[in-house]
Amino acid sequence: MILTTQWELLLPFLAILFCGLDFIVTKASQRKNLAWQWPLNFGLHGAGLLFSLVVPFSVFTFSSLGIKLGIDFGQRIQSYNWLLGFALWLLVESLVAYIAHFAMHRFRPLWAFHRVHHSDENINASTAVRHHPLEGLIEIIAIAPVALVCTPSLQTLVATYVLTNAINFFNHSRVNLPLGLSHALEWVIVTPRLHYVHHSTYAPQTDSNFCGTLTIWDRVFGTYRSEVPAAIGLDDPTLQGHNARDFDTLLREPFRFLLRRP
Repeated sequence: MILTTQWELLLPFLAILFCGLDFIVTKASQRKNLAWQWPLNFGLHGAGLLFSLVVPFSVFTFSSLGIKLGIDFGQRIQSYNWLLGFALWLLVESLVAYIAHFAMHRFRPLWAFHRVHHSDENINASTAVRHHPLEGLIEIIAIAPVALVCTPSLQTLVATYVLTNAINFFNHSRVNLPLGLSHALEWVIVTPRLHYVHHSTYAPQTDSNFCGTLTIWDRVFGTYRSEVPAAIGLDDPTLQGHNARDFDTLLREPFRFLLRRP
């Protein structure tokens, strides 16, 4: 979820924490390959930040607009109990994110951009920010109208932003939790074991576990899968090997994908 550029400054702290954990748990022989991925994935995120500077609206913009229009549903709840307002917005935001993510897998024009994220063949915490710059615009378009109606406060938006990004860094990381602990956490949040299934090259697995933070919506809509994933990455040679590690290719490939016949 893109909030405002200034709150993106919170992201480096989460990135350092989880990338540091990845570096610690990764075998010494593989650390060099891991470090090579960081500039690429964070470079894509940086390109997205630059693009967001020219987008004249954000989630907070629409929330503020809703308040100015007299829509104070969220404000009333949060003035009564901030924690309740935060929990309700987290549920709503995660539902919208689920629907948007599901749509990215179902509709070819959206999948063209989202597949950049799935092309990472060596998942690590930095994969959480490996998105085509235009994918952020898709996310804003999905969540902004909801923010207009729900009018969450800036404090709620920031808290949600930090929590969802922390969970996303975590579930893309290489942290290998004990199976019992992982199963217990999965009643509430998405773990690495669970999210790796979504990054499988096997289509039925890729088209499952769409939740990025809370697992509730995958359970509600029947897209929850708890199993061992197949190979990681895309079953598509146009974004495999060198192509999956080339910055220019990752920026251009969505447009080439749209020009190719299905």
